[in-house]
Amino acid sequence: MFTKNLTKFEEIEHTADIGILASGDTLPELMANLAFGMLHIITGDIGNQAILKRTIKVEGPSLIDLIVGWLSEINYLLTVNHFLSTGIEVISIDQTFGNFILSAHLYGKDSTPIESNFITEIKAVTYHKLICEKRDNEYIGQVIFDI
Repeated sequence: MFTKNLTKFEEIEHTADIGILASGDTLPELMANLAFGMLHIITGDIGNQAILKRTIKVEGPSLIDLIVGWLSEINYLLTVNHFLSTGIEVISIDQTFGNFILSAHLYGKDSTPIESNFITEIKAVTYHKLICEKRDNEYIGQVIFDI
């Protein structure tokens, strides 16, 4: 299971929006760090209490689409179902019939924005300046969020 690692993502400035630049030794680690970066923007310190588990599966025709779907699903679970992910286990990222498929377990807790003093509301994960590439021995991802 991946846990939040502050050295694996950083916030980046963008006019009227906010973004993150993340890295990972593997593609699953990158996906986890992108998610932790987004959750950090929303909540600040997300803690590590995990009493619930959600299993999700996201598909997309490219890694870029997979990132948007992945982060949008985590944001949806938080804003609509009040499920705050504090631990992430990316089980697999496969490519089948031209689609990328990400399967993961999310560990966390029920959390409403009022109870948790959320800092920022993310309206949408955007494709603007979205990056997912392998550089040297690590994967790099950049995402801009509409706030």
